[in-house]
Amino acid sequence: MVPPGLRHKTEEFEAHFAVAKGAPIIICGPSGVGKSLFLHLFKKLYRETYKGLQLFCFLFLLMSVDLETF
Repeated sequence: MVPPGLRHKTEEFEAHFAVAKGAPIIICGPSGVGKSLFLHLFKKLYRETYKGLQLFCFLFLLMSVDLETF
């Protein structure tokens, strides 16, 4: 189930996946914006397109740290 606010973005992602033709796609953004949704969509599209091939997904969590000087 895709939230209504992300429906247009998922359609854009599907078009991007088709153009990428197996090239790596980077999904990035701050916490809570829906990266996991796009990872699941990528997995679904990949399995439908490349049947029989194994998919490896890596999730890198990048955190910014604010440092304060005392």
